[in-house]
Amino acid sequence: MKRNKSYAILLGVVALNLLNLFDAYFTYIGVSQGYLEELNPVMDYLLHLGPIHFFTWKIALVGLASSFLYIRRSNKLARRVTWFGCILYFGIAILHCFHLFSLSNLS
Repeated sequence: MKRNKSYAILLGVVALNLLNLFDAYFTYIGVSQGYLEELNPVMDYLLHLGPIHFFTWKIALVGLASSFLYIRRSNKLARRVTWFGCILYFGIAILHCFHLFSLSNLS
C-alpha cells in the first residue's frame, strides 16, 4: 500500500511540473502578444524583466515546492496539496485552451 502512495505522489509531482510548463508557455505567449495579462504580481514583474527570468523562476519555484512535497510524501497534507495543485493547474490549462479556441474562432 505504501508503495502505491509513493507512485501516486510521484505521478502528481510530475503532472504538477508539466502543467506548470504548459501554463508558463501559454502565459508567456498570451502576454507577449497582448491578449493575456499575468495576474500574479511577482510573475508579472519577472515577465517584464524578460522571458529568461520568468521561465527560470517559475520552473525553479514550482520544482522546489514539488520536490519538498515529494520528500514529505508520507504526510497526508503533502499529498493533498500536490493533488490540489494539479487540479488548480489543470483548471488553468483548460482556461488557456478555451482562450486559444476563442481566439482561433475570431480569425
